[in-house]
Amino acid sequence: MFKDRLTRILKEKKKLEGITQAEIAKRLCTTPSSISDWKAGRSEPSIDTVHKLATTLNVPVSLLIYDAQPAFVEVDKVVSLKIIETIATGRPFEASKYSDNKILVPEKFAQPGFFAIKVVSDSMFPKLIPGDTVVVAPFPLLENDKTVIVREKLSNELLFFRLKLEEKMILLIPENTAYKTIVLTAASDFKIIGTVMMMQRQL
Repeated sequence: MFKDRLTRILKEKKKLEGITQAEIAKRLCTTPSSISDWKAGRSEPSIDTVHKLATTLNVPVSLLIYDAQPAFVEVDKVVSLKIIETIATGRPFEASKYSDNKILVPEKFAQPGFFAIKVVSDSMFPKLIPGDTVVVAPFPLLENDKTVIVREKLSNELLFFRLKLEEKMILLIPENTAYKTIVLTAASDFKIIGTVMMMQRQL
């Protein structure tokens, strides 16, 4: 039920980030008693408020409205994942340095090697914008239209592209027209290091 999922998420967010019910109410322009009513099942927020609530809590809307869309993951199968710290040279793996920030993700994305990282590149704008947090599987899924994270070998810059398979070619296509499409070959300066599995955006 909505009230159970909301209660669990609020408890987890308070534990991880210290966010209080009063702070959430203030961000939503509502009252703490309204949130208490939602948690108790005495009332439910409008769908617009649910979207605002998901944004405020930095969780997918699907975690709050599972009953309406059964394909989504239940909240009791959600865990926290540390975010790799984004550094200027774009070398989070060699640095092995994590920030203190965490996000809530479906349990299936907390497998060994999976990581979360803040987007700093605008190569996939507006699909991905700087500041978004993405969860990445540490392997390429060679399927059309998958979003992949790519390392430029010389600069170690991390970029995001849409994957397209065309005959015997692998194309890396940006959403931002300021970037060029890349033909991926063994001799190219780019290497796919992972596949984006989910994205969270803080508005």
